[in-house]
Amino acid sequence: MADSIPLEVGLPPTFFLEQEGAIDLLLTFSDWDCPAQEDDIRAAISLLVPKGCGTELIRLGGNGDGAYLLPDLLDGVEACFSPGVSTQTAFEMELAERYRIPAYLCDASVQASQLQLHPELHTFTPQWLGSYTGGNTTTLDAWVAGSAHADATSLLLQMDIEGAEYNALLAASDAVLSSFRMAVIEFHLLPALASARFLNMKFLPVLRKLLLHFDVVHAHANNCCGAVDLAGWEVPQVIELTFLRKADNPQPHHWQTPHPLDVVNVPAHAPLLLGPPWSVGAGSGADPLA
Repeated sequence: MADSIPLEVGLPPTFFLEQEGAIDLLLTFSDWDCPAQEDDIRAAISLLVPKGCGTELIRLGGNGDGAYLLPDLLDGVEACFSPGVSTQTAFEMELAERYRIPAYLCDASVQASQLQLHPELHTFTPQWLGSYTGGNTTTLDAWVAGSAHADATSLLLQMDIEGAEYNALLAASDAVLSSFRMAVIEFHLLPALASARFLNMKFLPVLRKLLLHFDVVHAHANNCCGAVDLAGWEVPQVIELTFLRKADNPQPHHWQTPHPLDVVNVPAHAPLLLGPPWSVGAGSGADPLA
């Protein structure tokens, strides 16, 4: 038998990290996965229900997709970090023009020339936000540490990174997360809550990590992709959550669904309203599962 010929394929050291999102999706619902239990799915979804906010909410970013509701506590916010820009910067422009809040923006899918940026208050980097630093990817910790606001203690996070939020937030340190006064995060891939692997290895660790520091104060269903049935509840495939640091929310007492300031993300699609468990006890801050 002829000697075998060893074949070597050179891979960059970050190859598997660069493919972690694709690998996660491949493993979810694969032969190595199993269905999540209905009780576990319901417990996970309950983490997306607002606790309430003692401060009125305001809307920033216009009247459509890219607009978000925040507590009216922007005085003293030192800067905004906004990964996942695409070509929409209305949110960051309103922060700059109305509140003089600077913003750091990153997205490797666009160039600065494609964006409307404030010449004094915006800093754009063509990078992805992820779980490692290398190539055109950076972590939240490295991004903040490399900015002029590395020592800030009252930041704002606005994150819409199409499913990469789970790995990026898992890699973020508690020290950096606790420097944010509030955060608006768009969560994707919610149909994968039916996967025990995704639920237990991605979703629950991320939500529990965030809830150590923050209260959920607003939830909005993005109507871009419709809803799915999970454990008997109609759950949007994409949901926008507003978080407020617990220290800045001493008396949570009120939340509404839908909120009067909510807007439809995709006008061509039917509006998507949140039902149970969000609509159970709405307005009181009550435990939706009690």
